[in-house]
Amino acid sequence: MTKGLPRVFSIGDLNIDLFMLTEQRAEPGKEKAAEKTYYTMGGNAANFAMALSALGTETFLVSAIGKAIYTKYLLAQ
Repeated sequence: MTKGLPRVFSIGDLNIDLFMLTEQRAEPGKEKAAEKTYYTMGGNAANFAMALSALGTETFLVSAIGKAIYTKYLLAQ
């Protein structure tokens, strides 16, 4: 912990943000193929905790977590 900075507990959501990239603009009622798909950790509480942690604040995240396909990834992050 950096001297003088408080410890922060962030309580709330933790989830996966999915990104699907395509060269074409989406049109209502039409399907488009995604050339690239990736995911990152997301959720307001998680994003807040990660941002403060990157600034050197000792940060903790309190969130419920299930047994979904991305659970191991979220715990590792």
